[in-house]
Amino acid sequence: MYADVEQYVFFKNSFSHLWTENASKAHKNKKYDLAVESIENAIEVNSEGASLYSLSCKFYREKCDLSRAVEHYYHAAEIEQN
Repeated sequence: MYADVEQYVFFKNSFSHLWTENASKAHKNKKYDLAVESIENAIEVNSEGASLYSLSCKFYREKCDLSRAVEHYYHAAEIEQN
């Protein structure tokens, strides 16, 4: 049973990392829609990571979607408090 839990955590973190890398590359190439889509996928896999919400805040801000940027900023702050 514990092996299954460890494997789940490993895959969850791996997928989140891959989506985050993809988002960073897209952002670097100024493909903001793809960056947002990729970081949202990372968040879907690992919604407990405040750093993912902080990164998505940056991507939304640069995409000029300020309401979503603020929403993700507050969510990151909320996770950090807990």
